[in-house]
Amino acid sequence: MKPQSHEEHIRHTFDAFCKKVLRNEARDYENGIMDGTSGTTFAPGMLLNRAMAAQVLYNLANGAVTTSAGFPDVAASAWYADAVNWAAAQGYVTGYDNGSFGPEDSLTREQLAVILYRYAGSPEPTGTLDGFVDTASASDYAVDALRWAVGEGLLTGKDGGRLDPAGTASRAELAQILARFAQR
Repeated sequence: MKPQSHEEHIRHTFDAFCKKVLRNEARDYENGIMDGTSGTTFAPGMLLNRAMAAQVLYNLANGAVTTSAGFPDVAASAWYADAVNWAAAQGYVTGYDNGSFGPEDSLTREQLAVILYRYAGSPEPTGTLDGFVDTASASDYAVDALRWAVGEGLLTGKDGGRLDPAGTASRAELAQILARFAQR
């Protein structure tokens, strides 16, 4: 058998990773946890926004409709309104200092870690961020959540030893994190 070149190895590794993520996305989709962005599109590379994250948790927990959280930018008729109001009532999500929720705002990796940390009951974090070159860029409010997410194996680093806490999360990343979360 001919040895693989570096490029072939990278392509094979990337293809295997993509297939794994897509299997997880398919499972999440089939279980009603993550819906597509249309009737025919899942959009794994699409950036995750705050409304999507609330909706996924709502679906995961079989959330029940609650009263309005009072966010002025979450209309009662919006597709995500029940999920955002439920997640806020549970304490999983919060709004901004100005009172808005920002449902269409992209979700950062540290924000996602905080939401999942709260969803898990804010357990004592056991992980460390010492191995990442960009830990100083993590917001103070997110450090315990990031330590927990890393310790649980939910959040992993990116190229160059970066955690990328302020980087945006994609739908594929959320699907992968949910797969890891389900296996804990």
